[in-house]
Parts: sequence; C-alpha cells; structure tokens
Amino acid sequence: MFLLIFIAIFVFLAGACSTDPGYTSIRGYAQGGTYTVTLSLDNHLKQKDLSLLIEQCFHDIDFSVSGYNKASSLSRFNAGESIGKDSLLTELFEISRRLWESTEGAFDPSAGPLFDFWGFGFEEGGIRQPDDPRTIAAVDSLKDFTGMSHFSIGEEGGLVRDDPRCRLNFNAIAQGYTCDVIGRRLTEKGVRNFLIEVGGEILCKGVNPGGDKWRIGIDTPKDGSMKAGESISAIISVNDCGVVTSGNYRKFYNDSTGRKIAHTIDPSTGFPAENNLLSATVIAPTSAEADALATWAMVAGYEKARNRIEADTLLRAYLITTDGVWSNIEGL
Repeated sequence: MFLLIFIAIFVFLAGACSTDPGYTSIRGYAQGGTYTVTLSLDNHLKQKDLSLLIEQCFHDIDFSVSGYNKASSLSRFNAGESIGKDSLLTELFEISRRLWESTEGAFDPSAGPLFDFWGFGFEEGGIRQPDDPRTIAAVDSLKDFTGMSHFSIGEEGGLVRDDPRCRLNFNAIAQGYTCDVIGRRLTEKGVRNFLIEVGGEILCKGVNPGGDKWRIGIDTPKDGSMKAGESISAIISVNDCGVVTSGNYRKFYNDSTGRKIAHTIDPSTGFPAENNLLSATVIAPTSAEADALATWAMVAGYEKARNRIEADTLLRAYLITTDGVWSNIEGL
C-alpha cells in the first residue's frame, strides 16, 4: 500500500449515465484505499481483460515505487541495496526531479527523512514539539540529507545517491503517477474515454457516458472530515487532464500544547508548512504533475501558488483559503 489516508478527495458524479451499455466501471482496493476506473469499451474490449490490465498496473507500481512494500525497488534502495534499472522508478524519479527544480525545492521527494521524523513517512515517528530545542536540532541535522541533487541515475541505469542516509519518499506524487500509468496502458489498448480515480487522484480523457466532460466534485476542507462528498465546495467539468486536491484537514495531529501538526512539510525549513491555504485543487496535463503541484501549493502558500498558476497556461486551480476562494477554472 502507499498512504492509508490520502488528503486528495474527489467525488465522481456519474448519475444516470452509469447505465450506458458502452461504458463500465472497474472498482477495487489498492494502495491503502479504493480505486474506480470508468471507461468506454472501445474496439470490442472486454471488461475482464481491462480489469486484469489495471491489476497488473497496481502490481508493477507496488513492486517499484511503493515505500510500504519492503520488496519494492524503492524500499530496497532506501534500505541500502544496490538496485538495477527499474523503468517505473526511473521515470518517476526524473519527473520528480524536474518538478523539484521548477518549484525551487518546495516539492521534494528527497525529504523522506523529514517525513519520517514528523511521523508522516515510512518509518514510525512520534508526536513532535516544534519549539523544543531538540526538535530544532534534529530537523537542522536531517536537512543535510535532503535535496534531489543527492540522487542521480547511475551508469547501469539504477538510482544512486551520494550519502546512504538520504532516502526518497514519493507519497506526494505516487498516486497521481499511478493514474498516468494506468491511463497510458488503457490508451495503448485503444480505450478512448476514461476517468481513473486512485485514492482521490484523478486522470480523465475524452467524454463521460453522456458525451460531456467529466464532472468532479471538490470537497470543502473541514478538519477531521473523513467522508468524501460530505460537503462539496464546487463541481467542475474537465477532460484530458489530471485533477488533484491537497490539504491539511485529514492527516494531522495535535501536540501537547494543542498546536496542529499537519503532514505537509516545507523542505526549506524542515517544519510543517503554515499558511492560510486550506486546500489546493490543481488541474494539469498529467495526474502526476497535478499531484505534485497540489502539494507544492500547500507548501508555497496562496500568493505564490496563484502567481505561478496564473502565469502557466497549462495549469488551472481552485484554491480555498481562510479568507475565501480563488479559481481560474472556466465555468465557475
């Protein structure tokens, strides 16, 4: 599994269209949560064959980039093993490194040691006191082992690092990347229309069973709310894109003083990010990019997130702050 509770939550609004005989929905449990793939049965494709294809995708990704599967390439690499070339891990690493560079390090899968320390990683952490001198000293030490520049692709095609204490954690992009891998393989099989939802991360292509864009509901961020669709802030219509929401309202704990310690860690400080952005929904060409940039937005804060999204014609967003909502999504 990947992440037991993931904070990107959407609701696919199918309505009466689910009875369309040309479409089918494939559902299951993977990566610590549920998934749903709604697709058109093009070119005489059979649901059973597509179900097997999707299951194979999850299997391949689980043994490649999962930090919870101790037999995966990533887990073995983090444990100090020398691993050979793994095409999925290499691809995800290269995507992540580009996003790390473009966000000036605010999106950083190499902050694995910091995620572990704060209790949001692969290793068991503890409840931390941000103002405790011991916490400050520990964070300062761990920052020496973060930064994607510590990692590279070796001559044999496998990942290498310059210090064994450096570790990778792809939780902030892995489920979006999973959607992209499934979408790519479905497209190769000739599927023209689909909506893939894995733990809340979404990739959609073509049209829904009614011949229109796919309709997606964005949850209202409320601390402790664990039920998707309990309160919808907006409904958007999209196609041919990835859509992901990130927020700090589901995965957090309170320290002994009652201070909220959220799972979004700012790599530049090593501490949980604190700003007035409650949730960030990002629409991007791929689900992996949307996933990473939604996390980046929560680190960067409202002003930086809005400025970048407004400057990039390929990105759209729905940002909810303590002061209100901003969006450049058409139709809202």
